[in-house]
Amino acid sequence: MESEDKVQIKFKVERELAEKFVLAAKLNKDHSVHVLKQLMIQYISDSFSNASKDVSRTSIKGFNSNQSNNYGNEEVQSSSAGNVYRNSNTKITSEMVKIAYEYAKKVYSGNLTRQEGKLAISKETGMNPGSAQDYITGFLAMVEGREYRRTMSNLGTEYFLENIKKDFGEGSFQLAIEATEKHIKYYNSLGYGQLKAKEDIVRKLKELL
Repeated sequence: MESEDKVQIKFKVERELAEKFVLAAKLNKDHSVHVLKQLMIQYISDSFSNASKDVSRTSIKGFNSNQSNNYGNEEVQSSSAGNVYRNSNTKITSEMVKIAYEYAKKVYSGNLTRQEGKLAISKETGMNPGSAQDYITGFLAMVEGREYRRTMSNLGTEYFLENIKKDFGEGSFQLAIEATEKHIKYYNSLGYGQLKAKEDIVRKLKELL
């Protein structure tokens, strides 16, 4: 029996788009329903965040923005239990990337599990736990030269590549470059655009080899 607090949503999309979506979900070993739910949550989060920013820029008589309107910098997420909570610092900053890198190294060295690393990054920086996990996954793939499919910001990609070279040497740097090239090739093959900025980053850093 369906729970009373759940509704069924039906809609139609182009066959090619649906087939690519199902294939992408399988490649990432995700359940398509879970992916759609996360996309809905992110869309709601972005919409509420943008709306609250507009409100915060508008002078409202009798409203003290310093007391209660921090939502412009917050992100609404859903936990595995279905609870919704707010997470600050929606935009991933350079400081968040640096901290994520340090924790990813600890996961790689075996000092932390992926779960522990993800939660530590999120707690210390306010980064979305899902994004924190993506940064760890990306790092682990980079140092081993494996293709990774979760996205990472251009800032994060460049920082990770530069610091893998610094911390692990030329051999690991070469593997990280190869992993990033595989990631770019994978994403470009999906037909949703080209990762030109990442291609430029890789091209620039390869000149240092």
